[in-house]
Amino acid sequence: NYKDVFFESINKMQTFIHSCQSYSENEMYLFGASYNTQFLLVFGLSKCKIVGILDNCKEKQGKYLYGYNLQIFDPIIVKDKNCVVVVKNGYYSKEIIEQLYVINPLLVIIT
Repeated sequence: NYKDVFFESINKMQTFIHSCQSYSENEMYLFGASYNTQFLLVFGLSKCKIVGILDNCKEKQGKYLYGYNLQIFDPIIVKDKNCVVVVKNGYYSKEIIEQLYVINPLLVIIT
């Protein structure tokens, strides 16, 4: 039943966003200048502490996420920072997390 699957997906997203809010006192980045990040924002992830978006695509870096005043940065920007990175990118999440821990092993990563 597609309707049930749809509402289950929405509930999972809202639960995930709620778990992210417990880190709202920390400087936060979202990984991926894509629709996954836009979904998180549309579904209520607080923009208050979000500093920007991380993305490996050089063409996106220095620009802004469509529809938001959030700049896109090279992931190297989190080196030596005490911050949180939200990684909700499906298939590539494992590789992204590994990359981020190489840059900064002290990151708090929410996935």
